[in-house]
Amino acid sequence: MILKLNSFAKHDLVKIIELIYETTFIDTEQKLNVYLEKLSQVLPFECATCAIVDLQKDGTYKQLKNIIKSSFPADWQEYYAKNNLDSIDPYINRAFHQYKSFRWSDIAKSPLLVNPSTKKYLKIANEFGLSQGISHGFRSQIKPIGTYISFSGAKLELDHSFNQLLDFIAPFFHNILTQSLKKKEHNKPLLSKREMDVLMWLKEGKTNWEISCILQISESTVKYHLENIYQKLNVGTR
Repeated sequence: MILKLNSFAKHDLVKIIELIYETTFIDTEQKLNVYLEKLSQVLPFECATCAIVDLQKDGTYKQLKNIIKSSFPADWQEYYAKNNLDSIDPYINRAFHQYKSFRWSDIAKSPLLVNPSTKKYLKIANEFGLSQGISHGFRSQIKPIGTYISFSGAKLELDHSFNQLLDFIAPFFHNILTQSLKKKEHNKPLLSKREMDVLMWLKEGKTNWEISCILQISESTVKYHLENIYQKLNVGTR
């Protein structure tokens, strides 16, 4: 892809070149956090998600494989996972149909892309304050996997140069995320942080209701985490 230099101010171009160069040194989550902070100086996002996904043979989206990093609101992340929203997420599905960045509003404005499940997702996302942003999908040339990067923020939809920037850095992000996946799979914790929190209070003899009050989540969410814990630890009940 050819980057149009006149789309960016000189100081932004310097930052972009630095960001591309620095991708070769990202090998920890801490370095990825620092990198995303620097990226936000050029790409004005409020929160971001970086994930690895499994793809169908034709290259279309199949399922989430691993969320490498997400700074989206915790309540949204829990709701998204618990309700398997990726199955109706129009952004993640669209990302692996066109393989270039797009604005979220492009989906909402297109009659051809809006079906009942899409309307349901957009309504839920809007209730969480997630209605504007840009996303991109990048497909591996070796395995049936892809990388998905998505940024939320109203300012992102004001300038098409942000889409061009995301298209340009996507291959470099792909390398970052696939390397992170290898490290995570090599030393992946059995339980998530939230599952560890639930398990800790469970060991203290707390009831589901008490755990929900302590962690400020619903009782049904506690039950959801407990089911995952039982499955991962191969046990029947508490």
